[in-house]
Amino acid sequence: MKLSVTMPVYNNAPYLEETIRSILDQTYRDFEFIILDDASTDGSPEIIERLALYFRFFLKGRLFSDETVLKRQFKKKIGRTLDFKEPRALNDKLVWLNLNWERELAHRYCDKYLVRDYIADRIGPEVRNELYGVYESVNEIDLSSLPDRFILKITHGSGWNIVCQDKASFDWETRGPIWIP
Repeated sequence: MKLSVTMPVYNNAPYLEETIRSILDQTYRDFEFIILDDASTDGSPEIIERLALYFRFFLKGRLFSDETVLKRQFKKKIGRTLDFKEPRALNDKLVWLNLNWERELAHRYCDKYLVRDYIADRIGPEVRNELYGVYESVNEIDLSSLPDRFILKITHGSGWNIVCQDKASFDWETRGPIWIP
């Protein structure tokens, strides 16, 4: 997989050569290095031009939006225009996701407890399964207060669930994962 490293620059001459060289000196070599200079006036363009034989793209003048840059790169590499209105091809969807991913909300979507409110808001609270408790520590879990059949899940991972079909016959010593004391 090829990686694109994009570095915007505006009047960073004192640190620019060191920054460029730190990127170029990485052991991973399969990447393109794109430097976007936003009309610097401090000598940054001259430093970039002097080092330009080590990377592929240098755009002087004004910076472009992420969408414009991605559309241009896509057209050049794939040979067709991106469809952001109705992305159907996997490549179109991945580029759209790159532009529209809601990073600040990602933890909410991935956390099994926090996503419950999101589901209730978007679909309705009736679709959520019953919640018996939320605990800060496994030591807080009172097994006697749980029903005969239940599932224990941690919110920050997967594959650590305990499915208890019958609380009376469940062997906590051998079947409980390491996060149960």
